[in-house]
Amino acid sequence: MSETGLMATAPLDGFAFSGDGISVEAVEDLAIVAVSVPGDGQAALGEALQAGYDLEWPGTGRSSGERTRLIGLSPDQAFLIFRHDGHGAEAVVAGKLGETAYLFDQSDAWAVLRMEGARCRAALERICMLDLDDAAFPEGAPAARRWSTFRSSCCARGRRAGC
Repeated sequence: MSETGLMATAPLDGFAFSGDGISVEAVEDLAIVAVSVPGDGQAALGEALQAGYDLEWPGTGRSSGERTRLIGLSPDQAFLIFRHDGHGAEAVVAGKLGETAYLFDQSDAWAVLRMEGARCRAALERICMLDLDDAAFPEGAPAARRWSTFRSSCCARGRRAGC
């Protein structure tokens, strides 16, 4: 039997960059769990989200929550993003939502980047087709886009100079 084994690693494995008025770093202590509404279960899921996370279903193109954020991807699907280091994120959510939703752990399929600095808006404008004006992309607003061959979702958090 081989002594070679598989080791789980974060998608960006500790990536960080700082220079030219921008800093970018991988945020690796977050879980991303896709939450889907089963059939006509919107009301039951809404009650479970309220009881378990004090969150409301945000609707497509919106988000709700602060420390735990629910990002609406479509009328019946959202990403639940919360602090969690390691495996078992889906079980954590199932413990609060029960069987009111279909859950899929996406933590190792997506990466989260934090961008800050005076030139982060200029950097984003070069790589994604988003209107980054505060009126069009307010804090908490999510947007899904394709960057080259990568699918991405952006969420404006905490406005600072340049972003």
